[in-house]
This record gives sequence, structure tokens and C-alpha cells, in this order.
Amino acid sequence: MKECANIDCEELAVFLESSCWNHLDDQQRTGYPGKLIDEMKERKAVSSQNFRRVALIGVSFDEYAVFNDCDFSGADLAKSSLRRADLQGSNFDHSVLNGCHFEYADMRGITTTIRYADVRESHFDGALLQNVNFTGSDLRDATFVGADMVGAMLSEAKLYSSRLIETRIRKESFCNFSPTSANRIRLADEKKYTGMAIPCTPRGGGPLDARFVYTSLKNNFRSIGEYDDERWAHIKEQEMERKRLYDL
Repeated sequence: MKECANIDCEELAVFLESSCWNHLDDQQRTGYPGKLIDEMKERKAVSSQNFRRVALIGVSFDEYAVFNDCDFSGADLAKSSLRRADLQGSNFDHSVLNGCHFEYADMRGITTTIRYADVRESHFDGALLQNVNFTGSDLRDATFVGADMVGAMLSEAKLYSSRLIETRIRKESFCNFSPTSANRIRLADEKKYTGMAIPCTPRGGGPLDARFVYTSLKNNFRSIGEYDDERWAHIKEQEMERKRLYDL
């Protein structure tokens, strides 16, 4: 990766360009998506390249495209398609990914980060998401059908109305707990009522929103045969319902 051609800029140049996104002119920005698609048809795979803040709205990449260890932080990829893409190790922090298609994409690994991103209404059917860091991201109305999210980090993530169906996931992904008191596991949704950090809801938290999240988890755990975790989610669901009724 090379530095931006603007001598006063400390950013790296965007892949295929001599300047960072902020220093490209309007014509260069408008033509960039087509330029990238043409390049990917030839190269198929790109690794360790800079795509910070790029606008790739509604772009459909060929299936099996490879973007390994790339920096998409702050980028706008709304309604784009990366079906079956290999995105391992890439950084999507603070990016806009709402309405994207990541069906069967491979995003595995602790170095793949999607933190504090807008991921609403995106599709992850069949995606490999083991150990992906979704901390603080907005996953409302996102769809996870047959995905693998074992080890994914979901602290402070917003999951209201997300669809978790036959998706492998551990309840610890949602929890704040101390290794010395692992039995005291609580979903990060209960700030108002337990004093813990939370945040998984669109209307500022509360037992009703938390109940919906636990219900979704309960149904998902049942669908994959994790009955101990299903019982845990059912107990938490009932606890949130009691708190909701208490506050009426």
C-alpha cells in the first residue's frame, strides 16, 4: 500500500488510485466501483489493500471474490453483494453494510472485525462467522440462517428483530462474566436493571426488548439441539417478562 499523493495527507492511497478517498475528485469517485469490478474480474483476489471510506453502494461482485486482510473501515457498501466471498482478516469497523448480501461468505477469524458498523437487514445465510468481532454493531433485522457464529463477539450489539435460525452460536458471545464466577452469566441487555453495560435494543434498552432477544436465542438453540442453552435463554426470557410486568 502506498501513501496518498497529497503531501499533507497521512492516509494511504485507495487501491487502484494514487490518493486516499478524501482526495479523489468527483469523477474518480464515480468511476471507482466500475474500475474495481473490472480489476476483480482479472485478479479475482486482493489482499492487504486499502478501501477506507470508499463508496461502493449497490455493487455486485462476482461470487468467490477474495478480499483478505483489507481495510474497509468507514466504507459505504450498502446493498452490495459479496456472496461466497472470502473476507477473512478484513476490517469493516464503522462501515455501512445495511442490506448487504454475505450469503456463504467466509469471514472466519479473530482478525475479521465488524465493530460499530451498520449491518441492518443484511443477509448472512450459510456464512462462516466464527470468532468475528461484531462488538457494538447494529444487527437489527439481519438474517442468519444456517450460519456458524461460534466464538463470535457480540457485546453491545443490537439484535432486535434479527433472525437466528439453525445458527451455531454460544451464549457466552452475548455475555459479560468473570472467569472466577462463570455461573453469573448475564446478557449485556440488562443495563437499566442490573447495572451492566448493554445495549442491544433500538429503543434504548428495557426488559421488553431484551425478552425478544432471549426468545430469538431460545428458538435458535432449540433448532440446533443446544437444549441446555435453550433452557438458559428461556429462564432469561421469563426473567425479562417479570421485570416488564413489574414496571407497568
